[in-house]
Amino acid sequence: MPGRCCSTWKKWAWNWANTATVFVGYVRMLANLSAIIQFLPEDLRDFSELHPEVKTDLEERPSNGVVQGVLDGVADLGDLLQ
Repeated sequence: MPGRCCSTWKKWAWNWANTATVFVGYVRMLANLSAIIQFLPEDLRDFSELHPEVKTDLEERPSNGVVQGVLDGVADLGDLLQ
């Protein structure tokens, strides 16, 4: 399922990048260690360059903690690789 997680994040970032709206705010994100190491640094860098006014908070959690955190509203986004 890694492709789905990665493509979902990229789709979300692409949708933000391709709108006329300027986004200002804060995004809370949970991810497991594999996602953080494998692809999030580049994706978050690219997103931050396109939207410097959006601050991101990334917290590492185990996979089940990522899912539960998003369900509980602790984070806006969750990303994980199995």
